[in-house]
Amino acid sequence: MYTAIFAFVYTLINIKKLKNKDILKKLVVNLIFIIVITSFFWAPLLEHEMSADYEVFKSGRMERTEVLKAFKLSIHELLYSSNDGGMVYEMGIVTLIGLILTPFAIKKVKKKRYFKLYIFMLISGVLCTIMTLKIFPFEYMPSILKMIQFTFRLLEFSGFFFAFVVAINFGILVKKLKIYDISILTLILVILTFVLIDKVHYLPNFDENVLWPAVSVSKDTGRVHAGMASFEYLPCKAFENRSYIENRDNTVHILHGNTQISNEYKNNTNMEFEIDYTLENTTLELPYIYYLGYNVYLQNDDRVKLEVFESDNGFVSITIPEFAQGKVVVKYTGTLVMKISMVVSFIGFTILLILFAQFITCAELFKNKY
Repeated sequence: MYTAIFAFVYTLINIKKLKNKDILKKLVVNLIFIIVITSFFWAPLLEHEMSADYEVFKSGRMERTEVLKAFKLSIHELLYSSNDGGMVYEMGIVTLIGLILTPFAIKKVKKKRYFKLYIFMLISGVLCTIMTLKIFPFEYMPSILKMIQFTFRLLEFSGFFFAFVVAINFGILVKKLKIYDISILTLILVILTFVLIDKVHYLPNFDENVLWPAVSVSKDTGRVHAGMASFEYLPCKAFENRSYIENRDNTVHILHGNTQISNEYKNNTNMEFEIDYTLENTTLELPYIYYLGYNVYLQNDDRVKLEVFESDNGFVSITIPEFAQGKVVVKYTGTLVMKISMVVSFIGFTILLILFAQFITCAELFKNKY
């Protein structure tokens, strides 16, 4: 959302350039590539939003105002990080020095064709940085902008914007420097590196699985755990029945009707079990929270695909038809939309790489010729 907003503002600033048909054509082509390459993400997301009720799609569920307020930054955190094992938000000495050079460099930049881009990057970077601070009333922003959840995530944007500004500033400065000056600056940077190296925070033996292992939801799990910070990705029915999830065993439950279940075997998203002869339609609830993409088959003389639906508890459910018996096979394969969107994204990305390779080749041929 933030990327789209900045891209839109940049387009408005350069709206006059859209009169150029070649630029307009390239803009449309790029928009198509963006839609195609990201289809693996937005297509399944849209499918889930249209097919079932999930907490993440409920109004106000992802806008955690109290979290935004709690994690706002102080100015000193952008400049220096205490060596206490906490999170690091500092902008870095290279960026800070580069930004200090802005008043000296901007006079030179005014004469350049990229001056408008320079100002846009500078203002956007400053704005994103200010929005991370305690002084900025982020909690009063529109709900859709508060879905970022943590203000410090905007530092990713400011880092991108400042990279352009800092590079230009150093470039203008270096053009005036002689070899002697560059040597002195290099020596200073090396000394600063050795002085500040102990301030760098890192985990030499980092193992995400050990640090925060994935766990099954139980009564001892707590509200916050790996994979789902506050259960916001649960189906609404499952979220409303969290105590049921916590206490539910890992077997098939009979919700309606009567049958005999035997030889249950569950391995992650794959499961098999056998049912005896049923005299009536029987509804079974499988030990899987309801997400699209599960396929269930009844195997006897034939292989029959069973309809999958959501139980009142937010779990995957099926109906065994009367007089049926045999083996039930459960597999998570993803939906047809998921598979098609993955292929579309792959094809789009491949085409983009081919076009990019052709562009590089043409550029090299032009360079060698002229």
